[in-house]
Amino acid sequence: MIEQAAEGKESFNSLDLMTDMHTIRWITHPNGESIRNRLELYLDALADTGELKKTNGDYCLTGRALSLVEERSEQERKHKQGIKIQWLIALLAFVTAVLTIVQAGLVKLNPLLDFTK
Repeated sequence: MIEQAAEGKESFNSLDLMTDMHTIRWITHPNGESIRNRLELYLDALADTGELKKTNGDYCLTGRALSLVEERSEQERKHKQGIKIQWLIALLAFVTAVLTIVQAGLVKLNPLLDFTK
């Protein structure tokens, strides 16, 4: 829907969306019509909540829908960043544990540089 709006298309219907998502081959698929009915249900639900505007079977995006898409992409970016930070913390905890074991003398390592000679 966002791509179609960005291309300048003011309104769209479920046939347009199904063809954009699955190409024209969705018509010959055995479950094609049930998938289209489910898409219609989703579109009607979005129209009921105000994200879309429905006129004569066609749907138009509203500003609320665009703000929800932006919000969702921001949440996804924050989630990915949070996962990266968690992995970094786990790596640092592991390195700290290994260095603590070496420092405590539980594991003896040969010195890399010996300045005592």
